[in-house]
Amino acid sequence: MPRPRTVSDGDILAAAAVVIGEIGPDRLTLGDVGRRVGLAPATLLQRFGSRRGLLLALAGHDVDAVPARLRTAASAPGSLLDSLVAALVETASQIDSPARFANHLAFLLKDLADPEFQAITRRYGAGVTAAIRDVLAAAADRGELDADVDAVAQLVHVVYNGSLVTWGMTPDGQPAERVGHHLRQVLAPYRAGHGPRVPAGSA
Repeated sequence: MPRPRTVSDGDILAAAAVVIGEIGPDRLTLGDVGRRVGLAPATLLQRFGSRRGLLLALAGHDVDAVPARLRTAASAPGSLLDSLVAALVETASQIDSPARFANHLAFLLKDLADPEFQAITRRYGAGVTAAIRDVLAAAADRGELDADVDAVAQLVHVVYNGSLVTWGMTPDGQPAERVGHHLRQVLAPYRAGHGPRVPAGSA
């Protein structure tokens, strides 16, 4: 009878994410991750098959986890637009230094020539945009948003990523503050009763 797992796959993936933030995906080893969770590299090999398998599992986990976290804003009390901004700010708050951001960005864009990683990256980007769209659609249904939902969803996602990249180039203050500031700016004209609508296909 196999022994019960004392460390979940989720705990291992969380540890891998921390290690990536510290040293980047290319320097990560199974030993680095194992030391974080108290497991031997051989145990991680049994779970994930290889170092590459561990990285693929982590990338695939984010594909579902980040959009799911963003979608919770659709059921929040009060302003759904404010809740969406808060959820994106919370996501950005995991970044606390330019080096950590560069390491996570390197993982997101890892081996774009590699079909498996490329497919996961495409799914991740599409999933985040779709989650943002779902929250915006709920806001439109409540009468909060007066704009083309698809166009604004793309715009919000671009501004989120762009805010982090520009912060990485000029790292003044905290990245989460930069993200929140720019998202509130870009959404302000499209709150119901304010400014023009975003035309379809403009993002």
